[in-house]
Amino acid sequence: MIHLHNTNVGIPGTVLTNIPVPASTMVVIDSVPEQFNRSIKWIVTAINLTTNDMQAFELLALNKFGLTASHTKYASIGDKINILTDVNIVLGNMELQITNNEISPLLINIVRIQSLA
Repeated sequence: MIHLHNTNVGIPGTVLTNIPVPASTMVVIDSVPEQFNRSIKWIVTAINLTTNDMQAFELLALNKFGLTASHTKYASIGDKINILTDVNIVLGNMELQITNNEISPLLINIVRIQSLA
């Protein structure tokens, strides 16, 4: 597992670009303090660096009082890229995790839209 620690409270509309996700690896793509965030929407673009396939989707997550996070992935368009998403609360941070199940590396770009508590 690779951690990309972006532990800033963040600004609604924060953009993170060119995040590498090696093949067969889980990466924490984004991490923000859960105490300041009740809900987060991520717009994610994934690019397969070998085939140039692209996929975009939205992910909406809800922080349930710092105990658990629930999420849904929707509005997926583009090429089929084999990735899994998860949102967890770890050590006081709400984390977006992406697992690359491809045999090629991916490049991830995200836009984070926050609902500040």
